[in-house]
Amino acid sequence: MGSLSKDWSVGGVPIRFESCWQEYWHDKITEGTHYVAATRKNIGAVITELRDAPDQAYDIASQASDFVRRELSVDKVEESLQRIWLKRIRGVAAADMH
Repeated sequence: MGSLSKDWSVGGVPIRFESCWQEYWHDKITEGTHYVAATRKNIGAVITELRDAPDQAYDIASQASDFVRRELSVDKVEESLQRIWLKRIRGVAAADMH
């Protein structure tokens, strides 16, 4: 298992299940790059595929870790939330003017 020796700081592969919830950063991630998608019915097959392709699994885990460090740091989250609230406040203010 060469992938384990590459970098111990990389976490596991995120597995995303179907959800009605949408976070502001979900549009910034890509299936197969930052996570793998699964359902309750195919989770076993998804895990088997990851185990059968350790280099691909490592790459996804690495990209996911990089994304978290880059986009979900405390400073970046605060910046994003401020931008979202300013956009919402401006929209409300513009609606009030009509």
